[in-house]
Amino acid sequence: MIKVELFELELGRYDWAAMRCGCDRSELAGHLPEILRRAAAAATPKEARELWNAIDYHLLPAGHVLAEPSLPTLHVLLAALADGVPERSRAEILHLILALIGDNGQVASPVFAGRSLVDECRAAARAGLWIFYAEVLSGDSVGSATTAFEIAQILDDDEERLNRVQAAAGERLPWHLQPGTQIDWDSDGS
Repeated sequence: MIKVELFELELGRYDWAAMRCGCDRSELAGHLPEILRRAAAAATPKEARELWNAIDYHLLPAGHVLAEPSLPTLHVLLAALADGVPERSRAEILHLILALIGDNGQVASPVFAGRSLVDECRAAARAGLWIFYAEVLSGDSVGSATTAFEIAQILDDDEERLNRVQAAAGERLPWHLQPGTQIDWDSDGS
């Protein structure tokens, strides 16, 4: 049984029905909490992947454009990680967080006048930086460690700390992220 106290506390902080959702199903995001609950309670890795992948449609409707519920959902995702959701959901949550803090724009809305939703999402995720570092070092999953390290690379300006975590993680990261590995992306292969 998954413990979801922090997840539920954070989920209850927001007036989802007052937010414009990114999906076409409804103008408002009142349906999103139930979808998040179902995804957090997924019984199998396949079910988790399907449910979490469906959520990005509500948050990133045009691929890389953040919608109004993106920031509250990011807070809920951080709470779910802190609650210790099972690996089948952890991996998908980390992928969704990476998508939310990536190279995005935001929907045009008076709600965001003078605000940068991208910067706000990154600041919120930065507050959970230690969750990502703990995931890198946990050894539970190379996939989750990889995604968590990629998140940390975006969020943490402290290059020394990144390098130290990378060195400590060693083989818990895939070969291309291990210390001393450099990939020449501009190489023509010769």
